[in-house]
Formats: sequence, structure tokens, C-alpha cells
Amino acid sequence: MKVRNIMRRRRRTEITVETHRVLFVHRQHRRIASAHCDVCAADVPMSSIEYAAAITGRGLRQLFREVECGHIHTREIPEEALLLCLNSICTLMPQTGELVDSLMCRKAEVK
Repeated sequence: MKVRNIMRRRRRTEITVETHRVLFVHRQHRRIASAHCDVCAADVPMSSIEYAAAITGRGLRQLFREVECGHIHTREIPEEALLLCLNSICTLMPQTGELVDSLMCRKAEVK
């Protein structure tokens, strides 16, 4: 009786999933304004917290936590309630920088 060494081949299947995020912003709802940020010491683009949540993909609670920790700079304006510094958001979440830049370019084109 012969003993055979049988090597089994293992099959390996690799699956790659690629995702893209599409954000539709209506002009009337675009809320980016230029305002002075005391922490940045400059005029910077700012937005409402709702709009910041839309462009970052984070929830309002998470953004409020970041504001309370001081990671996101804010400015309170009577008619807008609370504006968030988009420079500090881009520093905290670098992946949003390109989107904010493209929105600022479009804003300049609309004027």
C-alpha cells in the first residue's frame, strides 16, 4: 500500500469594493459665508451646522461634540445662530477639503 502526499490547492478570492459619495446641493440651500474666525485670526468660509453635517457625512451630535471639545471653531451670529469654520473642519477631516474647495469655487461663479 502506497501513501500519497496529496497537496490541496486553496482557492483565494479577492473582492474589491469601491464606493463614491455624491452630494447634491441646491443653490438656495447652500449656506457658505465668509466670516472672521477668532481662532484662525482670518476671514474664512463658514457654514451652518446642518450644512456642515451634509458635507462631512457626520451627525449633528458628533459635530456639536467636536465644537465643545474645541476641534471645530465657531462664530455665533444673531440671524444664523451658529456658524462653523470650514478651515477647522478640513483640518479635522482632511477628506472634506476637496469638496469644500469645489463648493467655494462654485459659490464664486454664482456671484
